[in-house]
Amino acid sequence: MAEASPPEKVENLPMVQRENSVGGQSDEAGLLSASMFVDACFFRFLVGKGGITKQMLEKDTDVSLQIPSPKEAKQGKYLVIQGESQEALDNAMHQVNTIINQAIKSPQFQYSHFVSIPLALHPQLLESVKAFQKTVLEFDDESGMSNKGIDKSIFVKHTTFHLTLLMLKLWNEELVQNAADCLQKVTPRVHEALEGSPLTITLRGVDCMKGNPAKAHVLYADVEPNDQAGRLIKASQVITEAFTEAGLVMDKDQTQTLKVSYTQH
Repeated sequence: MAEASPPEKVENLPMVQRENSVGGQSDEAGLLSASMFVDACFFRFLVGKGGITKQMLEKDTDVSLQIPSPKEAKQGKYLVIQGESQEALDNAMHQVNTIINQAIKSPQFQYSHFVSIPLALHPQLLESVKAFQKTVLEFDDESGMSNKGIDKSIFVKHTTFHLTLLMLKLWNEELVQNAADCLQKVTPRVHEALEGSPLTITLRGVDCMKGNPAKAHVLYADVEPNDQAGRLIKASQVITEAFTEAGLVMDKDQTQTLKVSYTQH
């Protein structure tokens, strides 16, 4: 059992950044050039494995791309596109935008942040978590599975135990600030959805985030449906709708279910 409070913050994971563009100019050789600001996290998608994506883009649009190195990107250097016509530049910039948009939606572009309810505030719940971990470790010792990678080190600190409400991909400081502002604005509506009082939920079972247990890095517990869980689900929906309206949620994530992050390896 766990008593949940309204969400308090956006949890921070490794960050990525974003993209936009500016128009073209002519050089002494008669070539036109255009500069685009593309956050460094997208360069690997523009280059592709072995440089294949960059080569195909240059061939398809008849331009040359000058992609900054990671060091140059940190210094604010832009992506430069050179071509013989404005049409070629426009076509190349369109394809760059398309590649970036596809990258954002791909599993290879990882989530950077999540909105959560901290659960480490509840001593009774933490005792249950510790008991579960102890049971797992004792079972592995008795069954001889300790050589399978089951070790105390795979469990995260109890202080990180939380209920995930929404996963986000925020790839620059502007988006992070927008998310923080959105969470602050929606908090009164969350309190209203929770009817202004604490609630008690039941966590049951353990499953892995990915379908293949051998590749799982995170386990989670399900929130068991009951009358009070309905209030929590309503509050979660309020948050998801607010972040969706702010343009901060991927299409496929608008129907995320509640998950309690339990342990990882």
